[in-house]
Order: sequence, then structure tokens, then C-alpha cells
Amino acid sequence: MEEEQIQDLSSIIVDTVPKPEPEQHHPAIKSHQIRPVHMDEVVGLDHIKQIIHYDVLGSKQLQEPMPHYCIVSPAGCGKTTIAGIIASLTGGAVHKFLAADIKSTNDIYDIATIVKDNDVLIIEEAHVLNRKVQTSLLVWCEEFMLYGGGDAGVVDAPKVSIVFPTTSGGKLSQALRSRCRILQMSYYKVEQIKAILSRAANKLAMGVDLTNKEHDDAMMLLAQSSRGTPRTALINRLDPLRKIMVVDKLPFSIDTVNKMFQLHNINEWGLEYNDLYYCNVLYDKMYQNNSRPVSRKIMMQCTGFAEDIIDELIESYLQQIGIINITSQGRLLTGLGYQMIDKRPLQKDSFQKLKASSIDLDKLKELVNKDETRKLGMKGLAPLLNLKYPQDNAILNAALKEIGYKTKQRIGIVPMEY
Repeated sequence: MEEEQIQDLSSIIVDTVPKPEPEQHHPAIKSHQIRPVHMDEVVGLDHIKQIIHYDVLGSKQLQEPMPHYCIVSPAGCGKTTIAGIIASLTGGAVHKFLAADIKSTNDIYDIATIVKDNDVLIIEEAHVLNRKVQTSLLVWCEEFMLYGGGDAGVVDAPKVSIVFPTTSGGKLSQALRSRCRILQMSYYKVEQIKAILSRAANKLAMGVDLTNKEHDDAMMLLAQSSRGTPRTALINRLDPLRKIMVVDKLPFSIDTVNKMFQLHNINEWGLEYNDLYYCNVLYDKMYQNNSRPVSRKIMMQCTGFAEDIIDELIESYLQQIGIINITSQGRLLTGLGYQMIDKRPLQKDSFQKLKASSIDLDKLKELVNKDETRKLGMKGLAPLLNLKYPQDNAILNAALKEIGYKTKQRIGIVPMEY
């Protein structure tokens, strides 16, 4: 779809779009100051713009209700912005609710008394809705009816468009998702983040043109560190940067960006303290485990981070930029990951060889020279060397290999040539 088509769509509904509040001085960036309210203000997302373009105009011409939408993306990628623009395009009222506040079908009935035909109902963080509520919403989406709400019984429901923004689309029931138009969003490219930062700087009247070529290096560094999300770019990069610029009377430059990085413990790739701590813990566990992958459960126990912190805030970004690999066996640092924490790549068996060198090889030889000890195998030999079975099996195997022995199932310890 051509750009002018999208602009035409915005122009025909301009009267229904909420006007932005007058520019004010705030202690921090507020979303209403910089959030797009027109489709042509949205950077990227061309496929989603086209879908909404045809849905809005088609529904108006056919005089049918707008579709329902499930907007899925990582945190901070603009789900709420898109939901708000969809709402503004219908011409109806916008009603927002947190999914955590909708606990029963009676709550759904209460909401249905507030909304009217052609309105838009936005249910934020929809993945926390319980199954009973999801079933009630499913019927509303499909039949514009409500079932089972106390004494009310079966009633007609307003013909609204229900929008479900969520970071975890898989936690919504398949039945509910199938009644919605799925809008899948992902991380933004660096050039798109640069455009978002430039637009925000203009709206915030920072007094600097970030599109100027003399700022290319600083803009690239700022955008590259933004973890692919507009929210991070604006709230956690641009906002602290402009405060440093104001307090220290500094220009927008690569030196000023680096000063902000140093103050907030951010590196050029956007890694923060928790990310680097996670990578260092992963390195230590791989070192101890003969370079093998490390499970999520072990990483949770060793870092103290909750599962959702690891999944949504740390691993999703580390994997995106190639710092870790996640396989069915667990997590592994990549070559870039080792560079990020200034470590040499691990060699297989390096840890076991180091530990094996602390074993008294003369004592080991004396033990394996006895038939009765060899028949005991690893389980019997380990405690005689003050090792733990089976935790230290890899260490013991390395020491046995050094003196010319190995283990063989059902037989025990045997010479290498056996």
C-alpha cells in the first residue's frame, strides 16, 4: 500500500482522533507526549498498517462491526499504541481495562453495560485472563451475546471491537485467538529506532536535529543500545540522555551518549547489569559443567531472577543479538557472548582437566591396580578419592584417561585398549 493511502485514511477520521495535550514540562518523558495518534506517525509496521487500513474502510463501507484483534509482541514494541490507533479510527469511544481486574463473567457483564455499538474495548495484558472469562469473551466476540452472568442469563452484547494486546499470545486460548485478527509485532531495526528517536526529540523540543549527519555516530550508538524496542529507546535511553544534556549543559554527541552509558551501566549493545551478570553466571556454570548447555532452572537458581525476568527481559534480547543460543538441552554462550564479558571461549574438558590435576594420580594408580577396586567402577572409586558420585564423574574420567584407563558399562574400570 502506498504511503498516501495511509495518510488518506487518517484524514477521513481526523475529527475522531483525540488531540494531543499541549506541550508541558515534565520530570520524565510521558507516553502521551510522544505516542503516535495517527497511522502515518507510526514507524515501520507496514503490514499491520495495511491490515488495519482495509479493515477500517471495509467495515465502514459494508456497515459491519470491526474485527477483533489479538496484538502480540515483546514488551515495549507498541501494542498499546496500535490498539489506541485502531480505537481512534472507528469513531466510537475507547474503553481500557486491565485483564487482572476482570476476574469473573459478572465483570464482563458490568463492562458490557458501559460500552456501546462501534466502541473499542481494549483489554491490556490479556494473557492473564482466566479460562472462564476467556470463554465468555469468546462468545461475545463471535455472537455478540453474553452467557452465564449471574441472574442476567443470556443477553445481547454491544457490537464492539475487542482488542487484546499481550506479550504472551500462547497463553490465550486457541479458541479465543481464532476469533481475532492476529497482529504480530517484533523488535525494531536500528534504522527504525533512529527514526523514532528523531521524532520524539522534535516533539520534546530538545533543540537538536537528530537527523543531522554530524550526529550519525551518536544516533547509531543510541539506537543500537535500545534493545530493539521504542519503549527502551525513549524511556531508558533518550530521557536520561536529555537530563544529562540539560544538567551538564552538554551537546548531543557520542561523548554525551557514552557518559549516559557509564552512569547507567549500559554497554554499546544495550546490555545492562542484569544481562552481564546473567552471562557471567552462565559462563561459570558452563565452565563447571564441561562446556555443556545450562538449563533455565539452574540459571534461575544461580541468578535469583524470576522465570519471567529471564524469559522476557534477558534471554529474549540476548538470543536476538546472538549472545546466547538456546537449545533443547539448555543455554550456551556464543563467541559474541564471550566477548561481551571479556572471557576466552571454553574448551571442552578444560575444567575437568584442571580438577583432575588435583587428584593424587599415584593413589589412583594404586587403586585401579586392584581387581576388586576396578570392579566397583566409578561409584566405588569416587569416595576413595574424596570425590562425589555422580557429580564428579567427568573429573574422575579425565584422571583415569591420563593414567590409561576408562570405564565400561557392566564391567567397571578397564585399560584404554580394552
